[in-house]
Amino acid sequence: MKVCGRDLFPLGIGTFGMGGFFKPDRSGEARWKAAIKFALRRGYELVDTAEVYGGGYTERLVGEALEGTPFVVSKLDPGSPDLVRSAERSKRLLGRIDLLMLHAPPADIEEGIRALEECVDRGIVGSIGVSNFGIDQLELALSLTKRHELSAVQDELNLAVQKLELKEFCDREGLAYLAYSPLGRGDLFRHPAFTEVKRVAQGLGKTPAQVALRWVLDTGALAIVKAERPEHIVENLGAVGWSLGRDWARLGKAFKNEGTE
Repeated sequence: MKVCGRDLFPLGIGTFGMGGFFKPDRSGEARWKAAIKFALRRGYELVDTAEVYGGGYTERLVGEALEGTPFVVSKLDPGSPDLVRSAERSKRLLGRIDLLMLHAPPADIEEGIRALEECVDRGIVGSIGVSNFGIDQLELALSLTKRHELSAVQDELNLAVQKLELKEFCDREGLAYLAYSPLGRGDLFRHPAFTEVKRVAQGLGKTPAQVALRWVLDTGALAIVKAERPEHIVENLGAVGWSLGRDWARLGKAFKNEGTE
């Protein structure tokens, strides 16, 4: 998948919870670093993190685990009093940032866009984008750019949260879509319609997780999936290189009929 002009492997490494959620947790540092390194060696290329993850510790952990030339994504806390200074700190910790996003709409979207553009001007980052923006907010953000265009959007996308209208808007605007929680934080496996996923998986000789991930990939999004155990990292690779075909629409409809969207 093409992101910011670079052809990337369609699965990315998610790091939310590695190093703690919103407070630092160093208890699993060696395990988390090993998981990132293992995934990169197995072909994953994009690593996604954020300023707020682990209370600021996760970026340091990720930076120490990076090998080769992965595509590094980070997201700024929209409540930061100085977004540019925050970006500089994130780059020091990570070593590089290929794509920098606003983690959510700030109180002043124009001010946030100006800060992102300044980050590009200063050479802190290569490309910019936004995360968790509704379509109206995204339209406003796009209209506010002056010197550097937005390249990507990050938002949730999975069978239970089918943000296809947002995905289609991004396609029309030429924005790469980075889908977080492609497995629905595990809740997907307990969804009443998940029996359909298992039925399709059995028929295709795939695992249910591979089918659920494939559903996201078939939308044209890049799926950011967190996995710490090597066997899960390898299992997720089985979602690449094939298509659901007619089962894509059938599965999407099954979940919508259960009252979710």
